[in-house]
Amino acid sequence: MALPCFMLTFCIPLLITGVWFHQIRVPFRVSSLPANAILPPLTYTIIEDVCAVDGGGLMDFRQAWRHRYEESRIIRKLCRDTAVVWGASGIVVAVGLIFAAWFAPTDTGYGLCYGIPWAWAFTGTGLTIWWTRRE
Repeated sequence: MALPCFMLTFCIPLLITGVWFHQIRVPFRVSSLPANAILPPLTYTIIEDVCAVDGGGLMDFRQAWRHRYEESRIIRKLCRDTAVVWGASGIVVAVGLIFAAWFAPTDTGYGLCYGIPWAWAFTGTGLTIWWTRRE
């Protein structure tokens, strides 16, 4: 049940920041956002951190991403919509797997809870790439 529980801790904030788009103020610093800033969808922060830190874009990428996000209605909508879709689908899958783990035989529950989250992640990644290119 470790992966379904991780999915819940990841997908609940995605859904919250996607549904209450630009309505939450964060009392502490998050990524490059200062304290008391309006919190964008979590997808914004994920993109910013992965590309700037792991991808080596550094501050140049952070500034360019912030500018593009603020200027483009399409990017803001895409970030919000992907946060809602990933969050809602992840919560549904995780809750279903938690129920399956309780009621299925041990080996079946273990297999489902280990395999289905990876299938969800790979499928979602492919759909997100397709969706982003289409937009």
